[in-house]
Amino acid sequence: MKIEQPPGPAQPLRAGATLLTLEPHVAIAKVRQVFDAGLYRSQTVDPQFIAHGELPRSDDGLYLFEVDVASVTGASGAPVLYFDFGEGFTGEHAVTMGKSTLSGKPYSAVVALDEPPRTIRLDPCSAPGQFLCSDLYVTPIAPVRAALVTPQVARLPAGASHGTTAAKAPVQGRLRVGAVLHLFYSELWPEMADYLHRIPSLDRLYVSVGEGV
Repeated sequence: MKIEQPPGPAQPLRAGATLLTLEPHVAIAKVRQVFDAGLYRSQTVDPQFIAHGELPRSDDGLYLFEVDVASVTGASGAPVLYFDFGEGFTGEHAVTMGKSTLSGKPYSAVVALDEPPRTIRLDPCSAPGQFLCSDLYVTPIAPVRAALVTPQVARLPAGASHGTTAAKAPVQGRLRVGAVLHLFYSELWPEMADYLHRIPSLDRLYVSVGEGV
């Protein structure tokens, strides 16, 4: 899945993850590099980055997108991902990023891509100001992991039902792992969900609960 000709090779981060580099596109000036993030200045209410790199392979078309964005002065509003499938960037193919149990980063989104996008754009904020921003982390995930954040899964291009992700038939030869969880104390679900999403190739999850839960 080629997004755009990258300025350099994608950097592997952890098993299955890829880093897409962000290049200022509209109304963003880079001030300096700060550790693994850049300090940028937004000049309008609609600053835009273009992502460069190649999406990792995903058998199910499901991806976890993650980014570190922190306001320094002004620059408020949640980041938004835009996907161009050949008709340009439209609000119909936009996904607002937020907090989820699948990510330890401040902003993330789970997206089901039914076809490869031509280009990905990140709008880091919706107000002028200075902000810190990392590049875009992308990790393929299994349907059972996406189910942990339902209905926060966006299916693109628009046309399929948003907010749902149907599990596809397993790929021949791919490792399939199932888990059985008895959740007696419902307040432990966030901790259990964190453990579950670390299991590679987890395709099935069976959960039982105590009476009255």
